[in-house]
Amino acid sequence: MMRYSLLRLLVFFGCFFTLALVPALAANRVLLLVLAALLSLLVSWFLLKPFREHAAHQLQQKVETRRASHDAVGQADADAEDAESEGR
Repeated sequence: MMRYSLLRLLVFFGCFFTLALVPALAANRVLLLVLAALLSLLVSWFLLKPFREHAAHQLQQKVETRRASHDAVGQADADAEDAESEGR
């Protein structure tokens, strides 16, 4: 996940500094930022696809692990409550 974020930042700054070389854009910083953001979005969409998919897969695994551990704790609590209610 961190690798993908760093690559996105590098792509943005690469686009920003490349566009800053254009004299008309260098004068207008807001337009420069907007165009750099849009260009980096397009470049990242195509060039960083494998990194994005890897990051999404890692997040999905973390969510499934947490969900499984949460379900196991919930089941243990339910079993303890059932044992307690049967013992009364």
